[in-house]
Amino acid sequence: VHYVGTLLSDGSKFDSSRDRPGNFKFKIGQGQVIKGWDKGVATMHKGEKAELFCRSDYAYGDSGSPPKIPGGATLKFEVELLSWAEPEKERWEMSAGDKLAEAKKLKVEGGVALKAGELEAAYGKYTSAVGWVEKEYEFNEETDKKEAFELHLSCLLNTSQCSLKLKDWPMVVKNCTTALKLKDVPEASRVKALFRRGAASIKMCDFEDARADLREACKLDPRSKEIRDMYASIKEAEMAAKKADAGLFAKMVKGAGGAKKKPPEGVPADAVDISDDGGLSKRILVAGDVSEGTPFDGAEVQVHYVGTLLSDGSKFDSSRDRPGNFKFKIGQGQVIKGWDKGVATMHKGEKAELFCRSDYAYGDSGSPPKIPGGATLKFEVELLSWAEPEKERWEMSAGDKLAEAKKLKVEGGVALKAGELEAAYGKYTSAVGWVEKEYEFNEETDKKEAFELHLSCLLNTSQCSLKLKDWPMVVKNCTTALKLKDVPEASRVKALFRRGAASIKMCDFEDARADLREACKLDPRSKEIRDMYASIKEAEMAAKKADAGLFAKMVKGAGGAKKKPPEGVPADAVDISDDGGLSKRILVAGDVSEGTPFDGAEV
Repeated sequence: VHYVGTLLSDGSKFDSSRDRPGNFKFKIGQGQVIKGWDKGVATMHKGEKAELFCRSDYAYGDSGSPPKIPGGATLKFEVELLSWAEPEKERWEMSAGDKLAEAKKLKVEGGVALKAGELEAAYGKYTSAVGWVEKEYEFNEETDKKEAFELHLSCLLNTSQCSLKLKDWPMVVKNCTTALKLKDVPEASRVKALFRRGAASIKMCDFEDARADLREACKLDPRSKEIRDMYASIKEAEMAAKKADAGLFAKMVKGAGGAKKKPPEGVPADAVDISDDGGLSKRILVAGDVSEGTPFDGAEVQVHYVGTLLSDGSKFDSSRDRPGNFKFKIGQGQVIKGWDKGVATMHKGEKAELFCRSDYAYGDSGSPPKIPGGATLKFEVELLSWAEPEKERWEMSAGDKLAEAKKLKVEGGVALKAGELEAAYGKYTSAVGWVEKEYEFNEETDKKEAFELHLSCLLNTSQCSLKLKDWPMVVKNCTTALKLKDVPEASRVKALFRRGAASIKMCDFEDARADLREACKLDPRSKEIRDMYASIKEAEMAAKKADAGLFAKMVKGAGGAKKKPPEGVPADAVDISDDGGLSKRILVAGDVSEGTPFDGAEV
């Protein structure tokens, strides 16, 4: 939708989606917006533009929404319904079958793109398909596990095929390595991954890695002429590299008892050869803190760099030209060989120059258009920090997730005691995020602990929201808590009481009565619940004074006259609430052929 919201009393605008990029979306009937919107927008057709007039009990109640909306205010919204549809499921709402279906659809689309020669589109589709099936713990049934594994493996191999055709050699190596790390990879798939990784390694001048991969592929499939030919091509590739570098590669020379190879021409004499084959040299400009050592394999490092061609000094890339810095994991093949080996020798705070021969950079192919084939590169690198990388969620065990949730819950409690309500709310909400996905916990003890944390943190968020006077959020979190299975009676009472209290503030008196009545049945001795239930009558009287009359439902129930809309609502606006609280005037008719949004529709 698009909307413009004004006070009916003076016409002053308090909010408008048209003042911001994009539009506004929400789900009908889910309590994500005020009552007047949930009921009013549900009567609209696609393309319709209408005015909704919302009495305070259909808007923000007696409390209002300071500073722009005073308590008891009637609001006018000009709303345009742009579209509505079945909302997309969140990943955690999807079944294993849903995820498998998404992966299969993307794989088919990738195949179509590949046949059409649209390599980048195909790569994107296959990569997205991998994302739907790479998390093994999301598939519990053996048949689903088997299908997910097969899709994962085949799509990884397909990405490597696309990358080969795109000449993106590092990405070939990365995806094939991921495929080979999977358990119980069939021999035919293993041969494909080894062959493609070996072919990419030749292009990157990683000849020993290529030999190892192609030798293993030959053992698995000794009749393959393609593999034997690729293995034989290594010698030719080495000869080409020999001509490009005007000499034999250092390892071959040393292995034959020859002289150690010198770094390429142009590398400063005071730069230290840290590769022992002349391919990677380093010159320290600013020493770092040696007390912390150097980054370990797998460490996530943060760096700044400036990359230039050694031949003419022209800059081809720099992290200093962009906001933030650059990070990668050491030894994971995420960067060129010279970086993986060179940055691993640095200390925190160190600034150094790395001189990377082509076989430690982008090989004979280069990285067009800025880096030609066979180029030696110079990088000025500053190591800002390094640390144990945070695990991705899918890498974390159930225990890790429970630990995160417990830590955040404790931090939320500390913030709550200190009166830092918004901080506490944020901590509890984050804790909920770690334990709300039941399928991530397989052991009964873990399931039980996750459930208890989920429930307690939802109740704690509702407590914070009550103190922050964020009544809709109280209702939302208590409703989520009450929808959980097997909620203990004491927790159910808390959720009903808090939701009832919030409903009173939102003038939803019937909802409040229902919640507090049920809470009374569960805990009949609670004076707090009885007092809150008794306060509904007083709240209704206050609303009566504010609106100059009894609420429409009470009047109708006593046989009185139907309540009219508030003063200022146009005479041609139609009362669509039947109690005067919500009126609508159509400005532009919509397309009636598609009907109106259903409950749960995303508009």
